[in-house]
Amino acid sequence: MSTSLKTVFEKIDDYKRKYYKNLLIKGALFTLALIFSAFLIVSIVEYFGRFNSIIRAILFFGFLGMVIYSLLAWVIKPILYIFHFKEPLTYEKAANDIGKFFPEIEDRLLNTLQLSLISDIDNSLLQASISQKADELRFVKFAEAIKIDENKKYLKFTIPPLLLILLIAAVSPKFFKSSTERIVYFQKDFAEEAPFKFKITNEELTAVKNEDFNLNLSLIGNAVPEAVYLVANARKFKMTSID
Repeated sequence: MSTSLKTVFEKIDDYKRKYYKNLLIKGALFTLALIFSAFLIVSIVEYFGRFNSIIRAILFFGFLGMVIYSLLAWVIKPILYIFHFKEPLTYEKAANDIGKFFPEIEDRLLNTLQLSLISDIDNSLLQASISQKADELRFVKFAEAIKIDENKKYLKFTIPPLLLILLIAAVSPKFFKSSTERIVYFQKDFAEEAPFKFKITNEELTAVKNEDFNLNLSLIGNAVPEAVYLVANARKFKMTSID
């Protein structure tokens, strides 16, 4: 193989590597966009829906399946291509794609490849023709046909759901914690959170044995229960409402 022809094949290899790298970047952006969006939707649906175990299991395994599929299809595959495992892009297909970007060399590139692949005989005239065509192509940078920067346009699918997740997490930290916990532990029953909280207002919680002790309790929330009981040593004491 002549030096010029070898250079042509090396440039096609450069194109193929950049092509697979571009696939990886695009796939990673799509995967992140899908994961962020699905996580946001599943969390919102469960937070307000509070579904039973069956529905939560469907949400959990559906989300997990989607993540695994997108990683395999859009991330793992391009990585395997980069390391030359089951490459889908042949030299002839790569030459066709390069020719679409450089139409002025399309016929020459394909013709050079086809002649080099079928030229097994020692024909000096044919070899000279191949070398001449290859020499005309060696200064063209085939990899320039791939524009990795164009993947920036896919950020519009990734950044908005991520920003929304961060905003919700900042405003209400328990939002994702509670909904994610219910989905992950879908087989577990979760009691609905009470609309109020207890707050003990005693400055000290030290008592003297056999003497009365007043426990002061205030309720914080949008609603209050009709009665509050203190349970101690298996006994239940109803607390007195002051206000």
